[in-house]
Amino acid sequence: MFTVEDEADGPESYSSDGHVGYKERGIALRWVAKSDRPPNITTYPQLSNTGHHYPISRNSTNMAPVLNVLAILALTSAKALAGPAVPGIIGNLFPTYSNEPPPYPTSTASAPGTTVTVTIPPTTVTATTTVTTTTTVASCAPTLSCDKYGYLVQNVTLFQVDLATGRYTNINTDIGDASPINAIAYNTLDNYLYARQAGRNQLIRIALDGLAEVVATMPTADGVNIGDIDSDGNYWYAGSGKWFQVDLRPNSSTYGTLLSNGSLDLGPLGLSLADWAYIPVGGPYLYTAAAQNGQTVLARFSLETKAWEVVENYGRQIAQNGWGAVYAMNNGTLYASDNASGEIWAFPILGGQPYMSSQGPVSGSNDGARCVLNLEV
Repeated sequence: MFTVEDEADGPESYSSDGHVGYKERGIALRWVAKSDRPPNITTYPQLSNTGHHYPISRNSTNMAPVLNVLAILALTSAKALAGPAVPGIIGNLFPTYSNEPPPYPTSTASAPGTTVTVTIPPTTVTATTTVTTTTTVASCAPTLSCDKYGYLVQNVTLFQVDLATGRYTNINTDIGDASPINAIAYNTLDNYLYARQAGRNQLIRIALDGLAEVVATMPTADGVNIGDIDSDGNYWYAGSGKWFQVDLRPNSSTYGTLLSNGSLDLGPLGLSLADWAYIPVGGPYLYTAAAQNGQTVLARFSLETKAWEVVENYGRQIAQNGWGAVYAMNNGTLYASDNASGEIWAFPILGGQPYMSSQGPVSGSNDGARCVLNLEV
């Protein structure tokens, strides 16, 4: 046992098992034993900041008293830094070691709870906020994601078609004002579908869920049934012997307005067609599968000369030769759906024989679109 004497309040005992406490004023320490100090204590060096003497052991095999003293010093220093101490704090700081250290403790002593009340005087904070408002055109999100599917519109119903398997999913059966839709196209610049809706002669934008919003009134009331959008955001659509070019570049100052138009003369070639598609690797052309004199041909319309040409005459009729919706892939493949049979055929635009890709839905009064940049079949 050793004793700590408070200079003002008298002695307070601290047991050698390490349980300690302290009081508010300065501390003096002395040993209580059969003699004035343990035989292994030889010096009592003075700590400069307290004026008290503390025992230091020469024999390192018995450090428990020294460790207890150091703990008391730590508490005393903490008291001096933090202000008035809280009487009665008890803590198991250092156990007394004999030959081997004891096992880890299975319980921990806890200090009594203390309630601290802090009063903060009222403070007035003045803040200046700058608010910027921006007016934007509402969007019919969610956008599409340039996926591998084709999108087929039939009257007012939108389908998603897997060109590899022919399976299709109904997305929306009542688009816009419920009047017929045609000349559908995929815009790779904003991932929306665009089409003409006949009822009010409007250009509409269609989202992934099939919901539509009006972009503009079509520049003319001509009936149209074919359309696609090139990599620069130009919407090329046609019908009634005419072609049209509309700006669909997002954030363009002329977005939704007519840029040019002209005559679409199919007479000299005798082509019968119902859709076209832009394929970047194929150059500045719009490609289609068409019927010519009872045979199936691959044809294209030049965006530069505005003239038609036959790229490949296959010398035979493929499927029922009544081609409707077409879809494009930028590996040089044009997919075309035969309306009467529902067969979906792949036409290599850079050379090669066409082949049947899948059995799709039989349809009519339709048009197709696809994100040309997706190369997954």
